[in-house]
Amino acid sequence: VQEQLRTGHADAPLVTYRGPLGRSSLRFEVVQLPAPADRLAWLATWLPQLPGSGIVYTLTKRDADHVAQWLTANGVRAEAYSGEHDVERRIGIEDRLLANDLKAVVATSALGMGYDKPDLGFVVHYQAPGSVISYYQQVGRAGRGVERAEVVLLRGAEDTRIQDFFIEQAFPRREIVDAALRHLEGHGATVPELMNVVNLGKGRIEAMLKVLDVEGAVSRDGTRWVRESQSPWTYDADRYAHITALRRREQATMASFGSDGRCLMRALQEELDDPAPADCGRCAVCAGARFGGPLDPALVRAAEVQLRSQPLRLEAKKMSPSESGSMKKIPDGARVEE
Repeated sequence: VQEQLRTGHADAPLVTYRGPLGRSSLRFEVVQLPAPADRLAWLATWLPQLPGSGIVYTLTKRDADHVAQWLTANGVRAEAYSGEHDVERRIGIEDRLLANDLKAVVATSALGMGYDKPDLGFVVHYQAPGSVISYYQQVGRAGRGVERAEVVLLRGAEDTRIQDFFIEQAFPRREIVDAALRHLEGHGATVPELMNVVNLGKGRIEAMLKVLDVEGAVSRDGTRWVRESQSPWTYDADRYAHITALRRREQATMASFGSDGRCLMRALQEELDDPAPADCGRCAVCAGARFGGPLDPALVRAAEVQLRSQPLRLEAKKMSPSESGSMKKIPDGARVEE
């Protein structure tokens, strides 16, 4: 993170403040379960035995939906949570977790650092995040107000493939950016209008515009984005390549977490430059594994059936671009039925 900040602000001084990162309430364990069916079976077996309510993190919305459906089918009160859900629904799910009305929220990274539940009893990762800092931020939500919370990383065979996609898609290719900037010259455009110009989804266009805004290439005027023609801007391929290389190193560090014999808490502290790393005495390395036993073959087979029969759900659009380019709600009677 520091290197990325220096890359973007080379002339500005960077002052770093460090504090202890150890968390005495957290017990860490890493479980190697490459097959998705094995991880689903693990969740159905162990989640009911974990303390209190907690969060299961996935890398994709699709996996969040699938895992939540599987848990519900196996008697675990769970809800999927992602950035694609509207604000009202997300707040409702957060409140239900806060009230312990849910055993688990199965979430993407959209369930961010702003969420605070002091008695969160566990954080389980269905797939590994792409960096140690992301992992630490997510597991840090557990055990703030309780003496002990379980933190379990389930490693899947698809982890690297999904992480690679996010790294490679972090910033669009030069020709896509150039096409967007050309369209923004003059009167500018809204995000829905740009969706008709470049072959990108809403989320990736918004992410691109935020980067271009920070770099002075565009600015926002209400719902419209305009090209800042008075500010010269060039596609900094070297900088983007450098950031990509940093993310690759972060990915490699996360991939080795739990495989080198170090105490898991110490490993996180050392990778995040804690000034006083120490063995925790509680994790699976220090005190022995708890969650790595054999799985019920019948439960694994049921999970395999669930995965094979998972339908591709096509949701009817609830919003559409207006003539002005902004998004408007489609009246209930005019929507395509799901």
